Amino acid sequence: MFIDLLHVPPEGRELDIAVPPDRCPIDGTELRLVEDVHLSGRLDHADDASFRLRGSMSAAVELDCVRCLEPFRLDLEEALDLLFLPPSANAGSNKEEHELKDEDLAVSFYRDDEIDLSLLIREQLYLALPMKPICRADCAGLCPACGANLNLTRCDCARETVDPRLASLRALLKP
Repeated sequence: MFIDLLHVPPEGRELDIAVPPDRCPIDGTELRLVEDVHLSGRLDHADDASFRLRGSMSAAVELDCVRCLEPFRLDLEEALDLLFLPPSANAGSNKEEHELKDEDLAVSFYRDDEIDLSLLIREQLYLALPMKPICRADCAGLCPACGANLNLTRCDCARETVDPRLASLRALLKP
């Protein structure tokens, strides 16, 4: 799905787009779109060849909890403020290294006078994901001995943990 930049009027264009999950393929299996991704906002001319998109994106995704490995739903709502530059603005940047500034992180490049919404959505989804997704704050996770999901069942595994570096000191405590 694309936005044709040649048809954006000088006063800008309002956006209210719903992108179905099959039109926005996600690589890998760590993230699954549950329903349409909604993109709303305004696309304006920033100057002769660049465009600014301000608005929001909302999506419902399914992730696997890093503690118990069970799938769970996460609703995402992200504010967008992105600057789209032509490919010519990126032509000389490969020749030398330079430090990125905060405002550089909100810059993307368009190609063939179009903004690819599937790339935009995929990028923003990955940026919005938590580092360690958990199904709930009090998730007990899996038993390290038997692998049982401790949210669903209790197990009778011994949970004594001994730091192997201190194990030799234990012999001193025995009579």
